[in-house]
Amino acid sequence: MNLAHLVKSLPFGLSYREAAARIGLPYQRVRLAMIRDKYPVADGRGFSQNGRRKLNPALLDWSKSNIALARQWKCSRERVRTLRQKLGLPKIESRGRRKKSR
Repeated sequence: MNLAHLVKSLPFGLSYREAAARIGLPYQRVRLAMIRDKYPVADGRGFSQNGRRKLNPALLDWSKSNIALARQWKCSRERVRTLRQKLGLPKIESRGRRKKSR
């Protein structure tokens, strides 16, 4: 039996590790086959495999810091920073920090 057929016969919602254990093949090989066959995976963090998390700039309160926005939207502060930069919005200084004077 080929690997694609084995992956298609699995019940939905397994993690990569669970699927590899059921099939009895190495984790990485099963993982790549599942990705190739677009198997809906539960990745162990309680939600299905998603594409990039999309932020709607109109819904964000840009007066908040990048860290506060990242916590609110459950994404990285780097994602918020790059979005702020892409939109041409001014940087927000973190509270309690001052720029070094030269």
